[in-house]
Parts: sequence; structure tokens; C-alpha cells
Amino acid sequence: MTAPKMIFHINPDAATLNTDPLYHMGQSWSKPTLAYIKWNGQKKLAMIVGGGYDIKYEDRNFTNNTSGAVKGNGIYIFDAETGKLLWWGSSSVDLDKASQAELNTGGVLVKPESTSISTMVNSIPSRVKAVDRDGDGITDHLYVGDLGGKLFRIDLNPKHVISDKKDEKKPFILNAFALADLGNRRFYEAPTFTIHKSGMTRYAVLSLGSGDRSSPLLDSSATDLLVGIYDTSVTKTVPAVQSTIGLDNLREIYKKKVEEATDKGWYYTLPKLKPKDVTYQQRILAEGVALDNSLYYAI
Repeated sequence: MTAPKMIFHINPDAATLNTDPLYHMGQSWSKPTLAYIKWNGQKKLAMIVGGGYDIKYEDRNFTNNTSGAVKGNGIYIFDAETGKLLWWGSSSVDLDKASQAELNTGGVLVKPESTSISTMVNSIPSRVKAVDRDGDGITDHLYVGDLGGKLFRIDLNPKHVISDKKDEKKPFILNAFALADLGNRRFYEAPTFTIHKSGMTRYAVLSLGSGDRSSPLLDSSATDLLVGIYDTSVTKTVPAVQSTIGLDNLREIYKKKVEEATDKGWYYTLPKLKPKDVTYQQRILAEGVALDNSLYYAI
């Protein structure tokens, strides 16, 4: 390559109206995920990104439970060849204004699709994990954590169709929900996705770790975790929504050694260090790696 050139520029700073999806983006921290999706019946290369980071999280005590209070609380999918926004999901999408994509008479996209996700109220600086569960080269699911302790799953519709006719159009998103809510913790990295089998049941495990990377050198009263969340509904023929998993549903490994049928996953409490009179919380610093039945994380 001797003459590379920039093919598009996505500029949220130019968005001045809150009706513009880009207005709600924060600082871009995450590496874009490039993956193929099924868009209006065609295989399309897409660029998937988290909404970004809001500087309000520079305050280590900052928490948010209100829609519209921070930027970056969403997921965006762009056309990787043109930079045009195809879809976005967030609590900033009003439920009554969420809509399917629209084309003009020439077949050109004039309005992106949008999905209201009521619990997606915190910034998402993390990379988005894309999963192709059936090996056909098309992304079926997205997973991502936020800075409010939640892990989300988004199910894409392989039969998506854009049409003015009610009986022909099919939405881009099948399900979008919080798979887990682990309280006031921050997830900066994408989860690790693995498939497991127990008896005749197959299920996915989403592993990820928390830690305040905005204030890495300050003393901390938080308790950060490495967790494994069981997703038992993503392996069904038609993926279904399941109840949000909380910390009370998880087994603390090394303390509770026998797993019960009611356990929805596991967690490991990251240790604290206390040199002199200051307590430092160890935290997850990078994405995990699953290899040969082992899980590796840097802290």
C-alpha cells in the first residue's frame, strides 16, 4: 500500500441536536469491531463501536441511573465502507421514537434503525464483542459491559428487511437487554465468550472483570470482581430474553466450591493491597484470553 487515504470521518462534535444519534456519543476509546452482519437481506461489512466515555467518570464516586445524564451510553453500527450509521441502541432512544430504517426511492438509506434499551444509561468505552454462533460468517450476537456494572446482549435478526409494507419489513434487532447487573462497578473491556456443556445442555459463559481505570492510583473503597455469567438462552434455536443476573445469583469460587443448580455464574473477588495507610484495589486491566480450558487475565 503506497497511497492510503481516509475514506470517511465520523464526527460527533458536529452533532448539535439531541435528535442526532451522534450527539449522544462520548470520547472514542474502544477499538472498532469489524464484522459482517445481515442488513436488508444482504451480507454487509459493519463497524461496531461502543458509545464512548464521559469525563464525569473521572470522579471515582460518580454513578448514574438516569437516561440522558451522560454521553456514550449506547452501541453504534456503521457501514464499514461508507461510514453511514446503520443502527444504534441506547436509553437515549425514546421508546416512542424507536424505528426501523428507511430508504428513499433510489434504495439509499436515509434514516438509521434505532432501538430503545431502557437500562443502557451508562457510558460504554469498551470494545463490543461480536459472536457468530453458527459459523456462517454473519454476526448473530453482541455483548458489551458498561461503566455501571451491567452486561448487555443484543441479538441481531438474520432475516432483517427494510420495507414500507408492514407485512414485509422485519426489524434488525430481535432482543436487547441487560444480561447481568453487578452493581456499582465499571467494565472497560469486552467480555470473553466461551461455550460449555453440562449434561445435555449447552450454554455460553461471558467472562469479564471490573475496575476503575479512570482513577488507577487512588485508594479505593470499591470491591472489584472477575465474573463468569452464564447465558443459557443464547444457545436456543431462537435466542430468548432471560432474567437479569445479579451478584446474589453467582457463586463465589474458592469459598463456595460446590456449584448448585440455582447458580447463574461465578465470581472471584480481586484482592486489595494496603501499603502503609492507603488501600489499593487490584483491577482488571485488559481483555481476558480463553485457551485450552483455562482463562487468563491481567490485573
